[in-house]
Amino acid sequence: MFPNAHYYLSEIERDYWMDEAVVVTSRLPEPMKEMSIGAARFQIGGMKDKLELIRAGQEILLGITAIPAPGHTIGQLAFRIDTQGQSLLYTSDTMHTTAVSLEHPEWVNGMDHDGQLGVQTRKHFLDGLSADRVMSMTPHFPFPAVGHVVRRGGSYAFEPIYWQW
Repeated sequence: MFPNAHYYLSEIERDYWMDEAVVVTSRLPEPMKEMSIGAARFQIGGMKDKLELIRAGQEILLGITAIPAPGHTIGQLAFRIDTQGQSLLYTSDTMHTTAVSLEHPEWVNGMDHDGQLGVQTRKHFLDGLSADRVMSMTPHFPFPAVGHVVRRGGSYAFEPIYWQW
């Protein structure tokens, strides 16, 4: 669909999915685990000519840095975007619904390949986002999914930045 697209993927992520001995350890039913492996291999294979393997900590484009975010998948990366003195953290799949991920970040998500690592990563991101008041974009949060994480009592809340025309 995008013939001129260039793709970035964690080297750890690629190696995980392409390993013939890969074992998906999420709580998904076995047929869905097999489907996940097949889909990942198909997608990775389809972009191999335009794929650049990256590592956590690497600045992939000016002002865009890959941040380790393991748990949902083994080599998942988040991205910090810095420009003109402002920052945004694209959290990838470290969080899901606001009700669960923010109110109970210690709960294991059944979709995560390593549930305990997912909890650890989620708590790390939430602590940092709330302490530093860095803007975040979290794909599974309600539209616009861009805003700030704040502490509320013993948990967190999300203050969205509403779309302005």
